[in-house]
Amino acid sequence: MSSQEELISQAQQTYERVRSEQEQLRARERELKAERAASLQEALDGGVTATRLAEEIGINRVTLYKLLKEHRPR
Repeated sequence: MSSQEELISQAQQTYERVRSEQEQLRARERELKAERAASLQEALDGGVTATRLAEEIGINRVTLYKLLKEHRPR
């Protein structure tokens, strides 16, 4: 195998590794968002108002509702 072929092979392996790591990170991010949404829903169910909850975590109510809607249990 020539040095160019080796470099191409190494680049392909690096690309595949990085792509795999990115997919794992995206999956973990979705998992964390789902966990966060569940926690937020518990707070709302416990009587905390949406306005207060949104203010305390530093987002607006629209963002709070979007997060809850995206990760609603099915």
